[in-house]
Amino acid sequence: EDEEEASKRIWEGIWQIDLGSSDGTDLGWRDRAEEDLRVLESVLFETIPCYTTPLAGHIWAVFEQIKGICSTFSPGQRVAIVIASDGVPNQPQSFLDAMAELQKLPVYLIVRLCTNDEASFQFWTTLDLDLDIAIEILDDFEAEAEAAFTMNPWCNYCMPLQRAREWGFRTKLLESLRERPLTHDELRDYCALIFGVKPDLLPDPTVDWATFYYDIEALNAREKRQFNPLEKRNRGWIDLKAMAKMYGGKAEVARRKVVMEARKQEEKMRKERQRVLELKKKARAKSSARSNEKKALPRTSILSRKQDPDAIGLGHC
Repeated sequence: EDEEEASKRIWEGIWQIDLGSSDGTDLGWRDRAEEDLRVLESVLFETIPCYTTPLAGHIWAVFEQIKGICSTFSPGQRVAIVIASDGVPNQPQSFLDAMAELQKLPVYLIVRLCTNDEASFQFWTTLDLDLDIAIEILDDFEAEAEAAFTMNPWCNYCMPLQRAREWGFRTKLLESLRERPLTHDELRDYCALIFGVKPDLLPDPTVDWATFYYDIEALNAREKRQFNPLEKRNRGWIDLKAMAKMYGGKAEVARRKVVMEARKQEEKMRKERQRVLELKKKARAKSSARSNEKKALPRTSILSRKQDPDAIGLGHC
């Protein structure tokens, strides 16, 4: 009951900033969601990004909206503000003033750059130096995948990861993918995040590498393969060979040695089974030939031999 009341309070807080019905009538939350979606689609399809970048006014409006509902947030809850921009704001100082006020609220900022302009890139990447606010700068899909591959070549940075980050999902693991190689502990946490298991259920790769490898191999095999933008084909979420090369060390050498010994033993047993089958096959063939030979050589009667001298066996002497 308490959860239901809390959920209701959160919904009411959220709907304080929705667009609502165009005719002013009071709608239920489902009707309001459908109405919001209709208005959002009309705005997206009728608006063409061009000319200037009037971000300052929009940031001030977002500030007022979040300020009105932040009292309903749970402890630790924050708002993700996603800015997709192809340039520098028209009024940089007004924009910075709005951001300075915004950083007083429980928010974090995600900037999806839609440009290769050097000035724009420089402005956004240095924004966190002027503000005390969490900011994540996202490039396009292929650029993010290439950066992640450079630092962590075992990781298939696929579209679900890009979309999750663009829409507000934020974790230090995904940010670190493109900044540096992950540690062993971070590797386990990343795999737990991707495959939807608790990190404690996966073994510590520094303690039991072989078990960790086989667990990741099994989890990787059950997931649908994802498009890799660098190789232009579908691949698994984790490149096991690259992961083993990067993190396995001596433990991976020992694991591969065990695997090779098991394969040799299996091959030896296979050859032995094949040899036994061949022997049984030859024995059956020999037995069958003897049986056919007895049937093909019936005894000749003495009477027929007397009538036909050649049948006696000495007729040609």
